[in-house]
Amino acid sequence: MVRYKLFRVLVQRAKNFCRYELSSCLIFLRHEQGFIKETDMNLRLIQNQVVRAIVVFFVCCTNIMADPNTAVKISNSDSDLQVVRQKLKDKKPLTWVFTGDSITQGAGATHGWRSYPEHFAERVRWELFRKSDIVINTGISADVLGSILYSFDWRIARFQPDVVSVMIGTNDAISGEKGRLIFQKNLIEMVDRIRKLGAVPLFNTPNPICKDVYNGTRKDLQNYVQIIREVAIDYNVILIDHWGYWQEKRNKEELLMSWLSDGLHPNEYGHRVMANEFFKRLDIYNPKSPTCQLLVP
Repeated sequence: MVRYKLFRVLVQRAKNFCRYELSSCLIFLRHEQGFIKETDMNLRLIQNQVVRAIVVFFVCCTNIMADPNTAVKISNSDSDLQVVRQKLKDKKPLTWVFTGDSITQGAGATHGWRSYPEHFAERVRWELFRKSDIVINTGISADVLGSILYSFDWRIARFQPDVVSVMIGTNDAISGEKGRLIFQKNLIEMVDRIRKLGAVPLFNTPNPICKDVYNGTRKDLQNYVQIIREVAIDYNVILIDHWGYWQEKRNKEELLMSWLSDGLHPNEYGHRVMANEFFKRLDIYNPKSPTCQLLVP
């Protein structure tokens, strides 16, 4: 049983390594040589071969009878979640950084009402009596993931955060299919850089949008959402799947619009929904609290 668990860990490590490195190769081939779908298939075959080779190498170089629990817990999302929940119970003040695009910034579409990071600050700093916690919002309207990485030191690292919440992808999706692998690679880099700070990464999928909003320039958004989910699973990142929840509760556009301001940006109700999902994931939701009781149609 121990051998089997460790083997699964090694396989996942190998897959993560290959996915990260070969994505760069695929981007280069598409850009420089104009390769088509056959290239994707060839690279997948190559990836499978490299995975096998790396697994054999790890197995040969690792003590198979060692306890695999330590390796699993280092970056396991459930473990990270328990760490964050415990931090919320401890007295030590925490620094929370929320970053992303206009949805996180809460730019304009809230019409003066609170955005989901502001609801979080109210819930944590006042209702949970964590008055010394610092909640920082570095979301910027129209932003993309590459821009956050470029300004990582200014927008994240200098605050020495304990937890970094990232919601991104709505504007990245404008790049369509050609931008998917770059987006995936950037997500992986984001996880790595956050963890090197000693912080816990937390991913959010963005909310669904109306099909024809902004001239249909974000038709590929669902695929970007899936990339966020897959990276969260592969790299054991805490995930709050707003997209999935909204799809379940607002599966028609006329219903979706009750939570949106303009077909894309959440209105005050949409931000309340996002905040509540955030609270539930971190186990700080209380239906009797003023913040959690706010009206949601």
